[in-house]
Amino acid sequence: MFSRALLVVFLLICTSVYGQPLERRAFLGVQVAPLPAEQKQQTGYGVNIVRVFDNSTASRFGLKPQQIILRANGAQLNEPGDLPAALRGLKSGAQVEFQLLVDSEHVTRELVLQEFPAEQVAGATLRYGSIATSSGLQRSILTLPDGGENPPVVYILPGFGCASMDMALNPDESITTLLDVLTRNGYATYRVEKSGLGDSEGASCFETGFLSETAGYLQGLRELTSITDIDSSRIYLLGISLGGVWAPMLASEIEVAGIISFSTIAKTWPEYMYDNWRRQWELAGKPFAAIDADLKLAGTLWDKLLNEDLAPGEIFQRYPELESLRGPLAYNEDNENILSRHHSFVKELANTNIASYWEQVYVPTLLLWGQGDYVATEEDQRLILRLLESKGVDSELVVIESDHFWREAADFRTAYDNMRQGIIVPLQPTVYQVVTDWLERLI
Repeated sequence: MFSRALLVVFLLICTSVYGQPLERRAFLGVQVAPLPAEQKQQTGYGVNIVRVFDNSTASRFGLKPQQIILRANGAQLNEPGDLPAALRGLKSGAQVEFQLLVDSEHVTRELVLQEFPAEQVAGATLRYGSIATSSGLQRSILTLPDGGENPPVVYILPGFGCASMDMALNPDESITTLLDVLTRNGYATYRVEKSGLGDSEGASCFETGFLSETAGYLQGLRELTSITDIDSSRIYLLGISLGGVWAPMLASEIEVAGIISFSTIAKTWPEYMYDNWRRQWELAGKPFAAIDADLKLAGTLWDKLLNEDLAPGEIFQRYPELESLRGPLAYNEDNENILSRHHSFVKELANTNIASYWEQVYVPTLLLWGQGDYVATEEDQRLILRLLESKGVDSELVVIESDHFWREAADFRTAYDNMRQGIIVPLQPTVYQVVTDWLERLI
């Protein structure tokens, strides 16, 4: 079971500092891609600029697509991820040296980085705040609908991955649309940025554990209850994917008015991973016998990881027969991550008794799942529903035609093929309608 004692330790060193200055991060304003093989053979390293954002540092200093960035802030760039890594932690006003290849000539430029643009949510006032956690200040973001007095608020809890919740450059994403819909319906919204992402200080998200991240979200909820111009008696938690695990965990510590959960998990983490691998490998066309063989290997890996507490590098070194799992685990020797999170995160999550937190939920709960969602299962949502109904909790499950990312998809095959082929389909409006209808019914 998730260790409450350890969570208390994290919370004791978290304090609310809403409004405490946390500078905006620096913003270069380019999108980069790997160099074509022939070009990389000539230069040896570098990344290609494919887009320059308007009103950015890059546009102001005349950077253009097809120019090559060789070095940034003293670091050689070998792949696209090296650029944000080189600029990580820099705040607006920082002066950084860039080495470029422009029309086959090496050019060195000193650029003064401007701040990352602020979000623009129509009809809302935006407040950037911060909370103090064990690893430093983390960004909090509050939107208040214009003209409303003490509105109800929806606290949005993100999923498993290390993606920023600051949506200034993502106008077409599902979260951006959610902010717009909730604002138009009179709801405030609240988010907490993960450690090391966006403006947040602290360790990189890729190095933090599940307990630490949980403590940050819980501290955010504590901050939210102290804000005077929202209705603290009407705080709703909206958990997306793994956020649907954090929602009941937070609700077990601080009273909320309701929970919305989209495509979460209810089983143990290893059990979920077995199901998920089999489902996705079948969609990829992997032979059944090969799937069974690799799932047997996965059992060995989870045993060494969870029961013997070995790090993944040590596991692969000792057990070379597990080599075929490196790809599905996204593991390489340069880090100790599994599925793009530190192995401590996965271990702590695996030791969390998710059902024990749903057993403590007695507030109205809306569960959603998409028919095209091959990342989560309808069975997990129904397990939660049965548990809540057995206690007489006001709860319901709504099944919609969407994938895991709220985009239109009627089945697994359609959603999977869209993902593999890079096809971007429209967002599913039913998601937003169901959420707002349910919230209005409670009020």
